[in-house]
Amino acid sequence: MSFLLALVAAPIAAEAAEAPTRWSASLNGRVTETYSYNQTTREDDCTITRLGTTGRELVVRSARPSVFSVSRSGARAAYRPALLSRLRVATRWTGGRWDEIRRCRANPIERRSGTCAAKPAATRVIRARFRWAGQNRISFLPMRRTEVALCGIEAKVSTDGWLSLAPGRVDEEALIRGLKARTVASGETSRDENFPERPDLVGGQNVRVSWTMGLRRLR
Repeated sequence: MSFLLALVAAPIAAEAAEAPTRWSASLNGRVTETYSYNQTTREDDCTITRLGTTGRELVVRSARPSVFSVSRSGARAAYRPALLSRLRVATRWTGGRWDEIRRCRANPIERRSGTCAAKPAATRVIRARFRWAGQNRISFLPMRRTEVALCGIEAKVSTDGWLSLAPGRVDEEALIRGLKARTVASGETSRDENFPERPDLVGGQNVRVSWTMGLRRLR
C-alpha cells in the first residue's frame, strides 16, 4: 500500500518541485488620448460657447530587457519580480484647437478660433509593475493620475491613462513550463469617459491603449 501511495504522490511532488523558468522581457506600448469639451458661459448680455480639443500621446519602450522568473503557485502563475525596469516614456502633446461663438443682445454673432501648438516629447525613465489577472491574463498596475491642460480655456482635468487600462493575454502554461523559446503578451483597449471633476464642462476623453511584451526564455 505504501508503495502505491508513493507512486501516486511522486507526480504531485514533481509538479510541486517544478523549477521556475526565467524570461527576458521587452515592452512596447502606446497610450493615445483625445480630449474634447463644450463650455457655455454668460457675461452681461452675452452667451459664449467654446468648443475645443486637446491631444496627448505616451510612447513606452524598454531601454533594456527585464528579467523575471515564472513558477506555478496553486492554480496560478507567480511572477518574481513582477516588474519591468528601465522603461522610457516619451510624452508628447499633439496640439489642439478651439472655436468660440459669442452671441450678444443687439449685436451680430461673433466667431473666433485658435490653435494650441504641439510640444516635443519629454522623456522619463520609470519602472512599471504588473500582476497575474486571471488564467492566461496579466495586467499592469495603475500609475498616479496626472493633469491635462485643455486647449482654449483655463481648465485642467485629471486622467489615469496608462497601460493598466488594457489587460493582456499570455500563454501562461508556456511561461510556467518553458514550452517555448519565445512568446508574446499583449493588451489593447479603447474607452470614453466624461469629466467628473468638471461638471461645468460637457465632453470627455477617449483613451486608446495598446502594448506588447516580447518574452525570451533564458537557460
